[in-house]
Amino acid sequence: MAILVAVFWILVSAGRAYELAGAPELVVAEELELDFAHFRLKLLSKRKDLKTKVRLMDIVNSSLTPLVPGRFPLELEWTHHPGESDILLTVNFEESVSVATLRPKAFGWVDLAFTGARHEEEVTVSTGQSVYFLVSVQHPRKPIERWFRFERIGDVAFETFPESPPVLRLQANLTATKRDS
Repeated sequence: MAILVAVFWILVSAGRAYELAGAPELVVAEELELDFAHFRLKLLSKRKDLKTKVRLMDIVNSSLTPLVPGRFPLELEWTHHPGESDILLTVNFEESVSVATLRPKAFGWVDLAFTGARHEEEVTVSTGQSVYFLVSVQHPRKPIERWFRFERIGDVAFETFPESPPVLRLQANLTATKRDS
């Protein structure tokens, strides 16, 4: 009986060690946080430290037409580390990347600019219009992707929403309907 208990304990211990030795759990925020003039994406690594990169994969309008063609993917800038895109997440310590920035213009107007580690560019958005940013976070198992919609609600204000372009949502609904049939 003692041998059986010892073997069981060894198997449970080995399984737990294997689980803990694997890739860390990465928590990526569902929404962007506005910090003064920067829209930031929060990241948190659980169980162990993780080195990662966050990339802006595309900026499109509601019909998936690219608004800044030929520049993607772009590595985004690690908050408080200007020009750096290699992010070292310390276990259980939240970090962030800057996805977009509000840029002041003449006469109190602001524009939206994506915040690359080595390249930034403004994206023209008229009042009442939306643009969609696709962000990808590198992870050892598979990338984690998030869509964010930026909507201009005034000369100096934008709102963000965690949603994909309507065309993609329609395709997802059609696929789900076919699967349920």
